[in-house]
Amino acid sequence: MRAAQKFNLMRPIDRWVFSRAIAIIQKRAAGNDSSTLFVKLSEDTLRDTENFITWLNSLLQSRNAKLKPEDIVVELQEHALQNHIRKAKQLYQALGDAGAGLAVEHYGVGANSAQMLDHLPLQYIKFHPSFTQNFADRELQKRLGVLVEVAKQKNIKTIVSHVEDANVMARLWQMGVNFVQGYHVQEPEVVLLATDITTRH
Repeated sequence: MRAAQKFNLMRPIDRWVFSRAIAIIQKRAAGNDSSTLFVKLSEDTLRDTENFITWLNSLLQSRNAKLKPEDIVVELQEHALQNHIRKAKQLYQALGDAGAGLAVEHYGVGANSAQMLDHLPLQYIKFHPSFTQNFADRELQKRLGVLVEVAKQKNIKTIVSHVEDANVMARLWQMGVNFVQGYHVQEPEVVLLATDITTRH
C-alpha cells in the first residue's frame, strides 16, 4: 500500500475494490449469503470526492445496481475524515443516498472523536487498535467506555478489533460493544466440527 500511495495509485485501487465488491454482491444476490462487506477507502479518494461520486453513480447505473447497508459498508479512517470534514460529509451523504452503510475506522484517538458522530450519518464505528493493545490503561478504558455510550445514544454499532484475550472480550461485552474481532481467543466452532468429522471418518 505504501508503494501505491507513493505512485498515486490509491484512487484507481479504491475504485477497482469497490467495483469488485459490487460484482460480488450482485453475484450472491440469488443465494442465501447474508454477510456484509466492509470496503475501505483511502484518504486520496476522499480528497477526490467529487470525481469519485461521479464515478460511483456511473458504475451503479451501468450495472443496474442498488446498494443496501446490510450488503456493503464503506469505511475511512478517523484522521482522514477529520482532515477533510467537508468532503467527508459530501462523500458519506452520497454513499448513504446510494444505499451503502457507513463506518469510521481507527476511531477514538482524535481530539474531537465524540463530536464527529454529530456530523456523519454512521452505522458503525471501529475503534483504534490501541484500545485493546493497551487495555490495562485505566484512562484508555474510561475513554472507550464513554465513546461506546455516545455511540449507543446515536444507535451506532461498535466494533473493537485486535481482541486476543477472553477476559478483555468479556469486559468489552459488559461495556456494551456490539462486535469484537481478533485471533487466538477460541478456534471457530465450524472448524472444530469439521476436524471432528474428518477424524471419525
